[in-house]
Amino acid sequence: MMAGSAGAICKICRGYTSSDELLTCEACYMSKPDIDISSFQVYFDTKGRGVIPYTGSIQTIDQESGIRVFMLRDLTQQFKTQEELNQKLMMKRVIKAQEDERKRISRELHDSVAQEMLSSLVDLRVLKYMNIDEEVLKKVQQTEGSLMRLLDDIRHLSVELRPATLDDLGLEAAFRTHFKWIEKNYGLIIHFHPELESKRYGGEIETVVYRICQESVFNALKYAEVDELVVRLYEADGSLHLLVADEGKGFEVKNTDPKERVLAFIV
Repeated sequence: MMAGSAGAICKICRGYTSSDELLTCEACYMSKPDIDISSFQVYFDTKGRGVIPYTGSIQTIDQESGIRVFMLRDLTQQFKTQEELNQKLMMKRVIKAQEDERKRISRELHDSVAQEMLSSLVDLRVLKYMNIDEEVLKKVQQTEGSLMRLLDDIRHLSVELRPATLDDLGLEAAFRTHFKWIEKNYGLIIHFHPELESKRYGGEIETVVYRICQESVFNALKYAEVDELVVRLYEADGSLHLLVADEGKGFEVKNTDPKERVLAFIV
């Protein structure tokens, strides 16, 4: 029944979805008695559930009497499934965009900034063999040392932004390289236990697992006050698991303060 009738469907209908609008009443399908509509999306205000999406269809069953059947099918579960799928796809796109940007910056640091600094170092070293006084030579040597340290920092930053070993050799090799650098520069001993049946995994999986481990180790380094920790990478029940554990200060489970550290991740 249309608007104006005692039991008009318009009282609970919130509009159908057209190619222009999500909810519209313009040129409503119900106002077209001569056309059978195979399927369209419509929203109804239900009792206790709010506005619910349905797929609707209208078919004429008695042309002479003008009797038409309006059929509805609840789309709530389909919409929920589609929303979850869209969220996963969006998350994958965000991760890919982040990693692509990391790769770009990493290449810029390695191919441009680092090379320019290396060229400056070469020019600076030439000065040491020129006829300059002792005080100037000392200053040149100090500057050379500072540039060398800065160059090392830039190279490391380039690697951490997107380690080439992760793309070329996989998780185990990338972890070993990262842990070796951590031990060398911070003295934190990392007991790494790779127990992998497969050597390579999907690019997105390897990226996420590497980033989680990277953050977990740095959290332990900053907050746990420990000299060593354990990293275990293994497969179980068809899933890839990462365990990062230490015996440091820990944290209160009920404390939701974001400043508190997260001790470990299992993925």
